[in-house]
Amino acid sequence: MRILHITREGNSDARYGIRKSLLPVIRSMENRGHRVEIFDRKRSEQVKSGVIENLPEYIYCTLFLRCFSRKEDLTSTLIREGLSIVRRAAKYAARERISHVHCHDPLIGYYYHFFSKIYNSTKYWGYTIHSFGRFVKNYVGIHLQKDDLLPLQKMEMKAKTYAQWIISPTASGMYQMAKEMNIDSVPEKCHVVPHAVNVVLESRKSARSRLGLSEDDVLLLAVGRLDPMKRFSLLVEAVSLIPAEKRPRIIVLGEGSEKDKLLALAKERGVHNNFEIRVTDTIGTYLSAADMYISVSSTESFGLANCEAVLAGIPSICTNVGAVPELLQDAVILVDDDKYMIADRIQQLLASDKQRTKLREQTKIISEKWPGAEEIAKKLEDIYLCCNADQENRWQD
Repeated sequence: MRILHITREGNSDARYGIRKSLLPVIRSMENRGHRVEIFDRKRSEQVKSGVIENLPEYIYCTLFLRCFSRKEDLTSTLIREGLSIVRRAAKYAARERISHVHCHDPLIGYYYHFFSKIYNSTKYWGYTIHSFGRFVKNYVGIHLQKDDLLPLQKMEMKAKTYAQWIISPTASGMYQMAKEMNIDSVPEKCHVVPHAVNVVLESRKSARSRLGLSEDDVLLLAVGRLDPMKRFSLLVEAVSLIPAEKRPRIIVLGEGSEKDKLLALAKERGVHNNFEIRVTDTIGTYLSAADMYISVSSTESFGLANCEAVLAGIPSICTNVGAVPELLQDAVILVDDDKYMIADRIQQLLASDKQRTKLREQTKIISEKWPGAEEIAKKLEDIYLCCNADQENRWQD
């Protein structure tokens, strides 16, 4: 098979997002004799197109935008960005005789369904849901007006009808999607396939030396995009409640629009001497050096960084959201989005050797059960081979 994964990720997203979880699975698929590629924003920009070739994209985009209340906002940006990437991907899929296209959100799938007819690219396609529940809805920091939300949700409904397969990384996420889309039962073309989690660790001493940490530094690590959904401002607020003499050193690994805002908040709350934001491609070094890990995200469809921390054996605290309870069970301390509770749990965990030991024992149990890249690749291979473009496998609206 020749498989093309389409995402709308950019460079900073790829560092912590879809690409990272895909790469070990892609290597396993290639070892099984398949050709697998990722078509993202960067790849799209490398595909040159003339005015005539851009015409279908322009017409389609113009028709789409007539459905929305505003023409130059987040909705417009999402549509234009998605259409641009997908049109070029469909063209590439036709030219390279791609056999299966794997989209990484339902709107990408909806766009691909349209452009596959123009370029006569493969009809064998499906998508993965990288959200807990349905993809098109309002999130913390992302609010769409009703006039914009409803047309996008209709596109999502059509995408799940046209797709040959739909994948969720968790069972709870799949059932939440069915609930939010008013689907009575989850059909056979839906599959639960977890993401691959690959953690490369080193000795604590070596890692701390590389990062400029002393043995006495207590490192609390957090990872993710710097955007409102990850709620790093809540972490800053919680840490500010901890007495200065007991306060850990916090390193956030991430990039995004909220960096300056977070640094300003840390200074305002008096924790700037303990708070730092860094960017890295070697997260394993930080995991090896960390004493604790924390996530205060408002939602998690999977939480790759959370899973990496747990599989690395780090005592962890996570907000009780999305798929976190299903995936990590008793291997993490679950908290509400309450700064006082979060501050209290951080202090308790730092003070209790017994609690940290118990969490490490639970992480070993989780690690032993986690599927490897080869097992995940086999599941995807079976899904691709079983789909049948000549026999419409659709849900009824």
